Amino acid sequence: MRHVWQLTIGIVIVASMLSCGEQPDEASGYSVRDSAGVRIVESTEPMWSEGSGWVVSSEPLVHIGEAEGDPHYLFSRVESGRMLPAGAFVMVERGTNTLRRYSAKGVFEWEAAREGDGPGEFRIPAVLQVAKPDTLLVFDGGTGRLSVFSPRGIFLRTTSLRVPGILTPYISGIAFADDGGMVALTSGSSPNTPDKGMELGIRRPLAFVLRFNWNGDFVDTVAVLPGTEAELFNASPGIAVDAP
Repeated sequence: MRHVWQLTIGIVIVASMLSCGEQPDEASGYSVRDSAGVRIVESTEPMWSEGSGWVVSSEPLVHIGEAEGDPHYLFSRVESGRMLPAGAFVMVERGTNTLRRYSAKGVFEWEAAREGDGPGEFRIPAVLQVAKPDTLLVFDGGTGRLSVFSPRGIFLRTTSLRVPGILTPYISGIAFADDGGMVALTSGSSPNTPDKGMELGIRRPLAFVLRFNWNGDFVDTVAVLPGTEAELFNASPGIAVDAP
């Protein structure tokens, strides 16, 4: 099944700042309660008055995608997308395992990569990031590789993000450090964590914040965080992970 993918540009602001000593106001629409020593703030209505809040327009400024026709405008699963500084869009299409670029007006410009295990090919492209000015980085969860493409979609190089003591980490996010290196966040839902191994049952695998240099070499572990609670169970011939 093909789906029409639309990009809507807008801003939504839903925020409420509460200081530790602030007491709830009955007219404010929020309440504060204690749950086993944990302070819980519950909001039941917006803090802005009716008609003054920020909303996203129901009409998209840019429309990319069709139900049928030119395959460059057909999508089955857009995994990740980014807007470039000049206003163009790049996105990862999992249905074809390709990287596509569209102009600021939504006109197709080029398509790169394909399904496979070779250089510049993808199995499970999951994370797309843009390094200044327009260099494109795509992390492939199927191969554990980070592929680098030029602004014109030309494949430049690839590197494997490997960490001692951890099986191929599943990267869920990438950011850039001031020194030119990279900081990557693992998903925290993979059984490949050294503290738990492959034990079955309900677990909460750790999520690692890892630092790499620009060549993909592991530098340090920045932080270890609680990951997503998941249940591991037998699913012949392997093990399945179910995150509620």
